Amino acid sequence: MNYDFLEESDENAPYDALARKLIRNPMNGRGQRRSEHILNLAKKLKAHGVVYFCHWGCKQTLGNARLTSERLQKAGYPVLILDGDGCDHNNINDGQMITKLQAFLEMLETNR
Repeated sequence: MNYDFLEESDENAPYDALARKLIRNPMNGRGQRRSEHILNLAKKLKAHGVVYFCHWGCKQTLGNARLTSERLQKAGYPVLILDGDGCDHNNINDGQMITKLQAFLEMLETNR
């Protein structure tokens, strides 16, 4: 969340600063706001592609995956959507995840 919220915080009022950070975090609110933030981060970081991880229990992330993917692809960023259980590593097929990520990285290297 630190990179999601880049405004200066008042260290003399830590609870107010933390509350402001949580409330103003771009991952809160409409999916369009989150997609715009992810696109801005991709531009700022000069990303070659984006891995969008969807935790099975997060309906907002899952529901926003297509909107964000389309928005990023229109801007020229390849997108890999991975979904899985971010809380219980026993529910993730490591082999499939690794294979998908390796293929995505190879594609990015080829397109470089």
